[in-house]
Amino acid sequence: MTSQPHAPRQAPLPAAPAPRGAGATAVVGPLLAVAVLALALVLAHDALVGLGWLGGSPWLVAGARAVDGQEPTSAVGAIGLVVGLLGLTLLIAGLARRPRRAVRFRSDAGIWMPLADLARFTSAQAREVPGVLHASTVASRRGVRVQVRTTGDTQIAAAVESRLHAALAPLAPLRISVRPQAPVTTSPPRPEPTPTIEGTP
Repeated sequence: MTSQPHAPRQAPLPAAPAPRGAGATAVVGPLLAVAVLALALVLAHDALVGLGWLGGSPWLVAGARAVDGQEPTSAVGAIGLVVGLLGLTLLIAGLARRPRRAVRFRSDAGIWMPLADLARFTSAQAREVPGVLHASTVASRRGVRVQVRTTGDTQIAAAVESRLHAALAPLAPLRISVRPQAPVTTSPPRPEPTPTIEGTP
């Protein structure tokens, strides 16, 4: 009796990388797009002038004539320095590493929770605690800061923190900070004065 050959065991797929935010490219990208669009407009204008479809002189030629013969001055040097620093800043911002905007689960499946969803989930869990009137959360990769408005019971903050530790246990270790706020109290309405009727003697 011969044994059946076993199929080769496949290696597990690598975990998904952490999702990252846009970072500085969200600002650099539109700026570069506007600059390229402006350059394309100038080149298109000069091309139409060269073909005789538009009147006037090319803008590039007019600009070159305007700066022709200019003597080096401190103002020109300062402008060149500012432009160079601006270009270097844009280059560094474009090549900088994008920030990580998610928290990983403890499992090896490579599942991540975005920070915005983490904040909403944390606030929803805090509002489930009896005595919590409102909850707002600021989430980061290191922890969550929760502000809760309660009915005034001093034990509610501890109950919220305990619930959050249990709810966020599947995630990577996070610092949990709960800050209770006193409930908004309103002064009782003043009693209306009782009208009096003056009688005749």
